[in-house]
Amino acid sequence: MDCEWVQERLPELLTGKLPMQEEQQVLGHLAQCADCRAELAFWTRVSAAVREDAPQPDAALLNGVREALFPRAPLTPWEKLRETHEVCRMAFKLAGAVLS
Repeated sequence: MDCEWVQERLPELLTGKLPMQEEQQVLGHLAQCADCRAELAFWTRVSAAVREDAPQPDAALLNGVREALFPRAPLTPWEKLRETHEVCRMAFKLAGAVLS
């Protein structure tokens, strides 16, 4: 195992996606190699900078993407009735609050 092999795996090590056997090999090498530890420090800084600068997606956007990727199954008649009942109940509550 050489430094090039280890350094190619450092990003995966940081994300936890490195297979356990390779992780053990990389960690063993890092314990002995200052150059690879310096490279790991670099990737750690890059990872932190990316997380810090990455914009947080809007909740509505995420929900839209989820709905596009995983559309809801059509409602059963019972679910439609329950949904309609809930909407009516909320409307009556609102009307009661306005009239009070």
